[in-house]
Amino acid sequence: MIAKYGIPDEVISDNGPQFGSAEFREFGREYGFTHTTSSPYHAQSNGLAERMVQTVKRLLLKAKDPFLALLEYRNTRIDGVEISPAQMFLGRRLKSPLPTTAPLLTPNMNNTGTYASLKLRQARQQENFNKHAQHKPLKELDPGDRVMLKHPVKGSWEPGTVVKRHGTPRSYVVFTTV
Repeated sequence: MIAKYGIPDEVISDNGPQFGSAEFREFGREYGFTHTTSSPYHAQSNGLAERMVQTVKRLLLKAKDPFLALLEYRNTRIDGVEISPAQMFLGRRLKSPLPTTAPLLTPNMNNTGTYASLKLRQARQQENFNKHAQHKPLKELDPGDRVMLKHPVKGSWEPGTVVKRHGTPRSYVVFTTV
């Protein structure tokens, strides 16, 4: 992907072991991108990726041709942004079996308002989610604070100590003896 499309500024992933290795950290440092992770075993914090997986699974279950289904999905305009993921990524629509005119397939890099529209759409979605979410504000934690963590496999609560604040909202690096 990097050889084809270039080095990203940021890679966002879950906490899979392949992303926690020393080799991946070195790779990220050498290529100059930051690596952001979601909270482990907490699907809601990785909501965007979880929603995308759900959408693609549903799409593939309904499709006769999964490759064509993905092509059309990438060609479908995003509501509120008015261009497709393909247009955001490649600067043009992708040719598909649906009839289209040649000018629509030529690159158009004049999408200056797209990023602002996308950010506005995301802010509205976050605001709507927060209206109905059942979470209360938590007090900020400081390094050295003692906390209890639920073990992701055993389900038991275990003690830990806050090491530092993580770069993502409401996240901390915690040391445990387990």
